[in-house]
Amino acid sequence: PVVEGMASEFEAAMDPDLATPMSIPEGLKVRTLMRRKGLEADDGFTHNSLSIWDSEEAFGRWRASLPRADAIRKMMDSGIITGPPSPLFFDGVLCLESNQGP
Repeated sequence: PVVEGMASEFEAAMDPDLATPMSIPEGLKVRTLMRRKGLEADDGFTHNSLSIWDSEEAFGRWRASLPRADAIRKMMDSGIITGPPSPLFFDGVLCLESNQGP
């Protein structure tokens, strides 16, 4: 979880992760970072990230990558987060893609 009072630092640290096309991990289709409304959370979680990947294997390669580990370690060492993210997996039931949008 994000340390209380460190939401802005967390969001800034997450932004450069995909700042250039060269830094976009292979297989990543979509990524969003969401902030909980009001940042008051009885469960301690203030942010959620949703990413869609070509495959679970592509996600696994990114998750095991050194740049990702370094970024997480840097946020932990800076007191921005208390530990690494905890992924949850969902199978897509209905996924629609269109150049025109939804």
